[in-house]
Amino acid sequence: MPDIPSRFDSLLRELREKGYHIAPQRLAILKILAESRGHPGAEEIHALVKKGFPTTTIATVYKTLAVPKSTGEVLELEFSGDYKWGRQAELLAQFVWLTGAGPGFR
Repeated sequence: MPDIPSRFDSLLRELREKGYHIAPQRLAILKILAESRGHPGAEEIHALVKKGFPTTTIATVYKTLAVPKSTGEVLELEFSGDYKWGRQAELLAQFVWLTGAGPGFR
């Protein structure tokens, strides 16, 4: 697993390459995602960002998350109607563990 600074830098680079304005709210969203040890939902990320940037909308969170999702850096998974975001490798490893879909899975 990449360390937090390199993960943050990777996410930031993707936004810049896609031409996004790098607003403080977007930096906060990326920081939360990079530092997360779990798989935060967009609503959870939104609540955390609003502590420092009260005018941030949920749309800003989703638009920011759409970039690393489009490149495969993160995956969006639905669990009982709640969407979670996390690094692709971490989520796939958890899926294999939870479902037993490892070697020999049919």
